[in-house]
Amino acid sequence: MKPMTRQNQNRKLKNKRLQLHRQSHFYKQINLQLSNMILVKIRVQKFPRGKWHCYTL
Repeated sequence: MKPMTRQNQNRKLKNKRLQLHRQSHFYKQINLQLSNMILVKIRVQKFPRGKWHCYTL
């Protein structure tokens, strides 16, 4: 039973990573469409740093 639980955990982590990856692509597209430096600055101020870790890279 132990290997199964480990697999499930890995699957969950993979899903989370994929979600974050898709989100970062989404925000990059928005930033490219609009003027991106200003948007990033505003967003960084509005939200806590952790949330924007993926988006600002």
